[in-house]
Amino acid sequence: MAFDQLVGALLRHVHESGHGDITLSHFLNVLRFVSREGVRPARIAEQAGISQQGISLLIADLVERGYLERTPDPIDRRAQIVRWSAKGEVVARDVEQWFGECERAWRAAAGESAVEGAITTMDLVARGGLPA
Repeated sequence: MAFDQLVGALLRHVHESGHGDITLSHFLNVLRFVSREGVRPARIAEQAGISQQGISLLIADLVERGYLERTPDPIDRRAQIVRWSAKGEVVARDVEQWFGECERAWRAAAGESAVEGAITTMDLVARGGLPA
């Protein structure tokens, strides 16, 4: 399946870039939802579709490994915000660059219109405009 190949290639790239302690579970359930501005763990759990307890364990693991940091939410001090640490920023930039390289390769192989059509379709699925 294309998704499995893409995710496998991404994980191999991240490991080869010196971050062999990042797991598929980290990516699929936490890291893809983290932003530079930060996000509440409850929102990550909602987006990932898993329990807040499960997300808390994954976030704690990523904090311990140095990829994320937790800070108090400036709006509600009872809540926390999770954002990239300096080490996590390196991974985030590397992944963004890797996806850019993939997109350029796809455009070269399949053509502009095919890739634009695929991006448009995936955007519609992501926004709930098409069934997943």
